[in-house]
Amino acid sequence: KRWRERAARRDDDRRHDGERDKVKEAKLRAEREARRIEMEETEPSEILVVRGIPEDGMVTEQSLETKAWEVAVQAGASMPNGVRFEYDTVGLHKFLGTATIEFPHRDAAQLFKDHCAGALEVEGTPLTMKYRHTAEAVAASVGAGGDRGGGRGGGRSRSRERHSGSSEGPFGDREIPSVTLLVKGMLSTTTEDSIAATFQAFATIKDIRHFPQRSFAFVQFHTIDEASAALARFHADCRGKLDGK
Repeated sequence: KRWRERAARRDDDRRHDGERDKVKEAKLRAEREARRIEMEETEPSEILVVRGIPEDGMVTEQSLETKAWEVAVQAGASMPNGVRFEYDTVGLHKFLGTATIEFPHRDAAQLFKDHCAGALEVEGTPLTMKYRHTAEAVAASVGAGGDRGGGRGGGRSRSRERHSGSSEGPFGDREIPSVTLLVKGMLSTTTEDSIAATFQAFATIKDIRHFPQRSFAFVQFHTIDEASAALARFHADCRGKLDGK
């Protein structure tokens, strides 16, 4: 009889432990979800997620990328490294109605998002933006007690970022290498074909955004190494000049 009583108590203890574990696990999931939502709004990362893209094809990767470049110029931020639509990786490869805009560093993403107040309009379609964080980063944040502010490298002030945006650096707003070169002080008569012909000799160009009225252009390559090599060759072979200036 005593053996049966002890066995029954052990079963009760196991059941209670299992229930407590389930409660703790549910609480942890809720904390992580709440933290994820908070981090999407307030914790800068290198990647912005654009939401609300319709499936009717009105908004394309190209049109979203063009808009992203325009906003980056207006905000004085580094150019995005890339824009990609997101698809379900299982099943029918269905479009998810979202896209990512990846920047070379989180300060550029923050400046970009702040400039447009977390919203974009592309082809007449209103879209929203949030920061993206990995599940591991969210879990670590919860485990660390939700450390905020500069302790996670996000403490760089917006005023300092804007000041950096006025630098003469070839990579845009900061001397952090990216896939995009900023070419400034060009002649008003310089054409996009001339820019392409110059830099194509050094590396394969992915895209060019030319702003002749403002005498500058962004030249985007496929990798940071290609951009850095093109910059070095441009200074070595052309002495940093385009069309003689």
